[in-house]
Amino acid sequence: MRATFADFTTDPPRPGPGTARFDHCHPAPDHLAVDAGGGVTFDFVPADVFPPGEGGTPGELTLTVTALVPPTGGSPGDTPFEITVNGRAVVGDFAVPDGVLPGETVFAVPGALLVPHTNTLRLRHPAGARGGLRLYRIALDPSRTTGDPSRTTSGADRTTGGADRTTAEVAAGEAVFTFRTERRAHPSASWRPAPRLTVLLDRDERALPEQLAWRGGDGAEAAVAFPPARTEFYGHHRAADGSLTEYRGVREEHGALPGGTYARTYPGPYAGTAPHRFRTEEDRGEGDWHASGELRLLIEDGGAPVERVTWHDRAGDSGSLALRAAGPDPREEVTDLVTGVRASDEFTEADEVARNLLDTTWHKWLGDGHTAWLEFSLSRPVAVLHYVLASANDCDDRDPEEWTLQGSHDGERWVTLDTRAGERFPERHQSRGFTVSAGTAAAYGHYRLEITRNAGACHVQLSQVRFFASAPGPRGFVGYHQPVNEGPAGYRGTSVSAAPEREPAPGHRPPTDPDPDPDPEPRPTSGPAAALRTVEKWRGYLAEHSAALMHVPDDEEPDGVAAQRRAVGRLLYGGADDERIAALEERLGIRLPPSYRAFLATSDVRLNISPFMWEMRTTETVDWFRAESGLWEMLRMGGEEDFEEQTAMMDRALLISEDGDAQYWLLDPGDVSEDGEWAAYIWASWYPGLGERYTSFAELVIEEHTGSEDE
Repeated sequence: MRATFADFTTDPPRPGPGTARFDHCHPAPDHLAVDAGGGVTFDFVPADVFPPGEGGTPGELTLTVTALVPPTGGSPGDTPFEITVNGRAVVGDFAVPDGVLPGETVFAVPGALLVPHTNTLRLRHPAGARGGLRLYRIALDPSRTTGDPSRTTSGADRTTGGADRTTAEVAAGEAVFTFRTERRAHPSASWRPAPRLTVLLDRDERALPEQLAWRGGDGAEAAVAFPPARTEFYGHHRAADGSLTEYRGVREEHGALPGGTYARTYPGPYAGTAPHRFRTEEDRGEGDWHASGELRLLIEDGGAPVERVTWHDRAGDSGSLALRAAGPDPREEVTDLVTGVRASDEFTEADEVARNLLDTTWHKWLGDGHTAWLEFSLSRPVAVLHYVLASANDCDDRDPEEWTLQGSHDGERWVTLDTRAGERFPERHQSRGFTVSAGTAAAYGHYRLEITRNAGACHVQLSQVRFFASAPGPRGFVGYHQPVNEGPAGYRGTSVSAAPEREPAPGHRPPTDPDPDPDPEPRPTSGPAAALRTVEKWRGYLAEHSAALMHVPDDEEPDGVAAQRRAVGRLLYGGADDERIAALEERLGIRLPPSYRAFLATSDVRLNISPFMWEMRTTETVDWFRAESGLWEMLRMGGEEDFEEQTAMMDRALLISEDGDAQYWLLDPGDVSEDGEWAAYIWASWYPGLGERYTSFAELVIEEHTGSEDE
């Protein structure tokens, strides 16, 4: 049978799938108050506890009651309640101890009390009983021990089995919990409001965390414990600056994600925040990793994204994991919505002006003074959940060190969204991303970067500012999982999905399930490849290497045209216009990475780009690797082991070349760096597995030329 499950902690309460009747009861915000002499009655049908055919003893049921008797007066006491099934006693006079937190009590319902059709369960608070009874949840489900009446017991059974099954219903139907929180610094006696806490941690094991600890990317950390009803929590919090506070919260709401599944977003205070989903594996130390279901995770405390989580659940299992960060999804970039940018100061004489921050040329903005501000106006309001700042070409003491990001509806009244201090940019032209708390983000038409301190110089500079409508999701995790009464096992996961995909053009589908390679970490493109992000830079690079490059002529072109002439002619000026590139992106359902996009705008021809890559695809022929059935067959010919290792990436890879020296060039939209570049690979039928990983298309081109010149 499916559990009869009543939950009075929700608003409105959920009285369960059957008929419920109430006597001398009244609902409160998170419980049902039962007065003396009152009670609750439920009807249920135990469909699958009776053996098939005639005769046989039905299995017992497990009844789990989450209740509380609030303290009255200065001395503790107990309050009785009675439980009957079909008018026969299950519990005659059980006393619920008073306290400040709800407690779970588990009872066995003997099969002898059950009938095959409708049964009646009644919980009654006797007349004349001391105080009131608060009911939070009631669950009735099949017991693990069935069919043997000698094994049934009466009274309270304090084993965890029934409690786990109660928790299972919560995990399945009410995954996300949001708490209103407070913090108190020692020795202060006053609690101060703090950002909401939203929690989702589900391993498909029918148990929610009883204890939870996490650490944010900024160094802030917290540890809390929950009562069985998850109505509140208590713990401690250490901020990024080291300040320590007590930490407590009261649940505001909880609920299932849309459609009964863990969708990308959930309704509530943090609408738009996406739970992270991972395919997981476990290994008992023998190198034999095996599938271990799906993990769904979301911890939002108003601070930086979580990078480490540790938990212990009511079933006795525990675990810990460290998340591996990813770059922002280029499909979610909204920098193109910026229609104007103003600065407190800029060097117009050297063209080091604020508008340079919006292009990909690496031309910088330079302002006078230790502090500065930049204001960006958008064509429409949008909620920025992540932004990227890039350092300039020189003078690291001009880098911003402390700043705030603010939003405004009218460009006059500003709301602080994100505050940073002690930041560093160790490299030149280095892109660094910063995530805005979902609790403070809102749709604004104006954004302001208020730089309150630089690294010591008398000028401030940046080369790029980019905005994103979603925060980067983790690419995966490593850690351990330890079931109750067992040793720990290796535990790792790979992201199932990144940001919400946009609808593709009819007849085409974008890469779903970006499942990054678990080994390399994404990093911003650096070195010479970082500069190849504009048409001007690509023209200069291709002209420099024109002797080594050759345009592959169309059939109608005269054979007498010199390859060198083609290299510096159509090679450099046969680029795709904005309309052709936009049509390609519409067909693919995704925005292309900067260096490859700029390359197509420079040279959209069938180019022999390296000694081993004889023909690049054009905007008309670029497509997903999975669309090439013949290549899939070739991949399978590499053997089952190779096929299993490569299919995840190949399924989402973009094929940008024709056949070279039995090789193909691929871009991976599931492995994106902070500056929006996709990882690049060479796949060759004569080479076992994928070749070396390159951080971008530009780096792949440069490395191919460097290697051929060395030879």
